[in-house]
Formats: sequence, C-alpha cells, structure tokens
Amino acid sequence: MKYVIQRALSAAWIGLLLLSGCTARWANEARSIVPAITSEAAQLCRLDVDGAVIRDQTGRQVVLHGANLPSLSEMSASTYPVAQRLRDLAEAGATVVRLRVDDSEITPTFVPGPLIDFIRQANRLGLVVILSRGDVVQTPVNRRVNDAESWLRLMVDYLKNNPGVWFDPVDAIRDVSPRRQRAIAQRFVDVARGYNAHNIIVVNRPEWFTDNDPELRRPLSGKNVVYGIDIEDMNRYPLGNAPFLLTRWQSSRVAEDELGIGVIAAEYDPHSTNPSNGAVLRRYWQRQAARYPFDLRDCHSISP
Repeated sequence: MKYVIQRALSAAWIGLLLLSGCTARWANEARSIVPAITSEAAQLCRLDVDGAVIRDQTGRQVVLHGANLPSLSEMSASTYPVAQRLRDLAEAGATVVRLRVDDSEITPTFVPGPLIDFIRQANRLGLVVILSRGDVVQTPVNRRVNDAESWLRLMVDYLKNNPGVWFDPVDAIRDVSPRRQRAIAQRFVDVARGYNAHNIIVVNRPEWFTDNDPELRRPLSGKNVVYGIDIEDMNRYPLGNAPFLLTRWQSSRVAEDELGIGVIAAEYDPHSTNPSNGAVLRRYWQRQAARYPFDLRDCHSISP
C-alpha cells in the first residue's frame, strides 16, 4: 500500500512539474509577442493628460472622436470583417475606437494573439484603442471589483505603455456611496500605476464629482485619467476642471463639440440610414479633424 501511495505521489509531482513547465513556456512565448508591438507602438504619439485636456508630444491639444465597437468575437462572426471596419473608420475621419473585451473571450492566447493583432491594425491606421471591459460594478460589489481588477491586471501586464492603448475597466460603479465609488476608481488607477503603466485610464460615470462634499468633488490622484460620461450628464460635471470624454455619443444630439471634450459614437455603420450614423457622423468627424488636427503616427521623430 505504501508503495502504491508513493507511486501516486510521484506521478502527481511529475504531472505538476510538466504543467508548470507548459505554463511557464506558454507565458514566455506569449510575452515574446509583446516586444514586437511595443517596438511598433514606439512610432506612435504618446498622449498625456494636461489639466483638463489631452496633449501629444508636440504639445498639441488632442480631441479624439470615433466609435464603440462590438467585441472581437462578435465582429469575427459577422459579415463585416474587422480589418475593413477599421479601414472604414480611419477613412471616415475617426481617431479612436473603443473595443469591448469580454471575460468569455479571454483564453491563454487571446490577449497576445487576436487582441494584439487588432491593436496593431488600429494603430497602423492612426487609431487609439480604448480597451473596455463593458461591465458594471454593482451587487455583489466586492466580487465584481475583483473581476474588473483581474481584467485590468491582465491587459496592463501585456500592453502597458503602448501609447496607442487606453484601459477602461468598468462602465459604471453602482450600489455604493460616492465616497466608496471614488475609492474603487482610485484602486483601478493605482493598480495600473503599480505596474509602472502610464497609459491613460478611463473612469466612467464619476458620480463623486456631483457630491455635496467638496473633499469628494475632485479628480483622482495620479496622472493620465480621463472621465467618461453620457451626453445627458454634461451639465452635472465640472467639464473645465478635468478631462472628460463622451463615451456613448449620439451624433444627432450635438452639431459641434464646442468644448473640445472628445466623443465616441455609440456605433458606426457606413451604410446606415440612421441619422445618428453614416454620413452625418462622417461629416462631424471631418469637421473635428479640421478643428483639432491630429495623427497618432506623426510623432516618430520626437523622443519620449
């Protein structure tokens, strides 16, 4: 009996060592893809928050405009190819895409594989990519915060300091007080900075800005944070005190972005007859591009 147990334990240890070896090998192989995109991304403009605006390395104010996209899984299953979507957006005058990355998509090869390939395609076209988890932190709050943090750690671990990538860990934080909401949002920022990642972080629906407590009505600590809001909420927030972005904008609602706030349309379909899409959206993007000329690819001669 003792001999049988020893053999079983030996087999278990061998299996564990083999699994560990495979895991380590996969991790090394996965990360070997990162230097390629990092080197490529080094040719892009680095964007930083400066007060209430975003600037590139030349000091120009950058106002991004583009569209939300479905997940890569959804786009791959549609008849509208991912590469063609990106080309259409870039040709229409977009400068940013917000890509939903679902937990169900994340496999051992998804982040270093299809996701990095998408980012590479977008960046080559001069498009900033905002990676969005598309989930809401609500009851059970602690578990959802942990899930969002795990997602953020994975994204940051592979893509930190790629100047063409931003991180957007949650759509909103609900079922908690403004003070705790602010603390949760600060936690996400601190996690990214703990990895020495200087990428811009998007924090959506920052309700603490509207609280009566002046101690709460202030931006989060740390640099490179942008706040995402809906157009209906514009009048509730101190737009001149921090950088804001309309993350689900309907183009039929506003003729011009007079505040230079930056807008991301709910969707984009070049063949749509919907007045909040198609030709109307393209005309808007072109006007914005003329007002705030910006090309993510034209800072290659400037040292970081």
